Amino acid sequence: MTAYDVDVLPSRDIPDEDRSGRLVAGRYRILRLLGRGGMGAVWLAVDCVLARTVALKESMRSRVCTGDGADDPQLREARAACAISHPGVVQVHDLVTDGGRRWIVMEALTGHTLAETVQWRGPLSVTHAVDLGLRLLEALQAVHGCGLVHGDVKPGNVHLTASGRPVLTDFGLAIGSGSRAWQDGGYVVGSPAHTAPEVVRSGVRTPASDLFALGSTLYYAVEGVRPFQAGDPVATTFAVLHDSPDPALGGAPLGQVVDGLLDKDPARRLRAEDAYTWLKEIESELTWSSVDPLDPADAASC
Repeated sequence: MTAYDVDVLPSRDIPDEDRSGRLVAGRYRILRLLGRGGMGAVWLAVDCVLARTVALKESMRSRVCTGDGADDPQLREARAACAISHPGVVQVHDLVTDGGRRWIVMEALTGHTLAETVQWRGPLSVTHAVDLGLRLLEALQAVHGCGLVHGDVKPGNVHLTASGRPVLTDFGLAIGSGSRAWQDGGYVVGSPAHTAPEVVRSGVRTPASDLFALGSTLYYAVEGVRPFQAGDPVATTFAVLHDSPDPALGGAPLGQVVDGLLDKDPARRLRAEDAYTWLKEIESELTWSSVDPLDPADAASC
């Protein structure tokens, strides 16, 4: 099964009809719907030329923008994802136009999102969460190394493939580091529960704001609830700005990393390299503690 989370903005003009069987750009045959939201709809399809399955993300806009792409969200998203070559970042194959809409052609991911996994199976084990944190940090460092900020790190945009590979998806809000976040009606576009306080105040996204979102995502992974969730977007934003969540895992080593990423002050927030080092140390301790002690007979033969 493949799942994609695309629910960021209020839906505008994505039609509700079933597109199964439609041939897009004379090449991609739609099989079924994978997910629908304000940023678009994602469909499972088969590439009739290369005989492989792909995911098609359909633009929410009914017109195709022209020019340098500054006003074209699909073109921005495709360019952002294509700039990054990393196994932890969703791969974009192409951007095509059909029926007056943009369609991003992406790799089809097996498995489920982190949000679905926690909802259906409960919080992750510490071992699994540490591995997830390390791999997402590697993916984010690749993103930031290209001068970009993802802008919407959250459990619904972290895909856990059937092989165990975490993949960061949905670069629809990706922008250059230090740029102002996209706004809609004066509000910062994104997921309030995972938006860093400084982004709410200034509208500027940086690598540090992605790290806050990573902390919020890992908190959800190990606790099964969001650190900041107050029922509606306005109350949730107020909680992000002013409230302190219960310590993750009761202050255990992994919990300290998560809490450090959730520091409201970006100057004090745990840096990516420090978080990575700390998680590697925890991983090493977990590996050592899982090794069975030597049997006396084995020890005598050493």
